[in-house]
Amino acid sequence: MEKYMLILTDTFEEVEALTQVDFLRRADIKIDMISITGKLQVTSNRGVTVLADDLIENISLKEYAGIIIPGGLPAAFDIRDDKRVLDIVKKFNDEKKLVSAICAGPCVLAKAGVLSGRNAVIFPGMESELLDANVKEDAICIDDNIITARGAGLALEFAYTLIRKIKGKVQEKQIRFASVDHLLKSFILKEENK
Repeated sequence: MEKYMLILTDTFEEVEALTQVDFLRRADIKIDMISITGKLQVTSNRGVTVLADDLIENISLKEYAGIIIPGGLPAAFDIRDDKRVLDIVKKFNDEKKLVSAICAGPCVLAKAGVLSGRNAVIFPGMESELLDANVKEDAICIDDNIITARGAGLALEFAYTLIRKIKGKVQEKQIRFASVDHLLKSFILKEENK
């Protein structure tokens, strides 16, 4: 089974990070929370402490099919300035593996150089961080193997988008519909048919 990594450091944005872990695991997608702090215990910007699955220095990249980077400040900047993460992003992009980020997280992809000429989004007001990317106004932007989303309010849609990219539309719909009530299911189907 393929597995994915979600990068964590102190001050991460908990909704953006933990929603991905929760929903990908609901879809039977293996995802490891990887700490870059040198310790497994990582604390979010609102004081939520989680225990990462592993430390970045211990992982084997060949075990992973993609990377997910949450936002949160200064977490996103700390991740952006971590050479190990930048090297992973570059390697995974070169191998056409999934490279994804939400909110302020796309600044990491930009610094790694993988957004040059590519479509991407970032948290509103941070567009200058995207350097030479084609900055879009979309909520979520998919450009081949790169997926970016604008902010915490899109955490759930970002998770559904990742599930669809990894496992297909059927699995995405199953997870989406398992997490919403009947009226919302009808609304979603109606919107898809417009």
